[in-house]
Amino acid sequence: MVIQTLIAHLLPIACVFTAAFLQAITGFGLVIIAAPLLMFFYDPKLVVLMMVFLSLCSNTWQSIFVFRQAHHQTVFWMIAGALFGQPLGFFIYDAITPDGLRLFIGVLLLVSLIAMQTFKVKFSITPRNSAVTGAACGLMSITTGMGGPPLIMYTAYSDFTSSQIRATCILFFFFNNIVSISTYVVGGADMAGAIEEAAWLLPGIVLGVGLGSYAFRHVSALLFKRIIFAMLLGMCLYMIWQGLRPLIA
Repeated sequence: MVIQTLIAHLLPIACVFTAAFLQAITGFGLVIIAAPLLMFFYDPKLVVLMMVFLSLCSNTWQSIFVFRQAHHQTVFWMIAGALFGQPLGFFIYDAITPDGLRLFIGVLLLVSLIAMQTFKVKFSITPRNSAVTGAACGLMSITTGMGGPPLIMYTAYSDFTSSQIRATCILFFFFNNIVSISTYVVGGADMAGAIEEAAWLLPGIVLGVGLGSYAFRHVSALLFKRIIFAMLLGMCLYMIWQGLRPLIA
């Protein structure tokens, strides 16, 4: 029975494996890669809750191993900023149409990404900059469902090493997952069904994180930055597509 159920979940497990593999290398990307793919198999609302649980599992496991490598002060100030940015995100979400907001933020991030890559911009890691970045992450997580791009751009275009970027992102998302899942529980969301279904996809998390962590040790700093740039570019284009889709349809 268990084997038959796992076989029935092979395609969703493969989606989660791919996302977890890339997240284990870069420190981000689990939700943005897995969620759209899982929506081919599950109701979108269920996918959102499933991803909260899967992200918590993935980041909890990885945080144990990367905790010492993370820049703890940066994580602290980003979490403080995120707690401020989330309520602001709720206000903006109610005031502006989600599709228009995704389009605006996607274009803004795309222009910023290209400019930083072209002119080799470097961010200084300071409490103020970290808090502002955290606020942007909190705002975007509420308004677009993707809070990662500001954090990745902030750390990737700094003097952090590949290990520090990866560890800092994983640790921040771990605490952010705790806040998110607590918010859903307090808000009355039915997590039981989502957790029950997501549990069948955990083999994808285990295999993806395990192989991705091994692969990270063999990824050069240059290749690491190129992978991050490609994933950020994909995120920006995905947000722009989400914003344009209602206008095209």
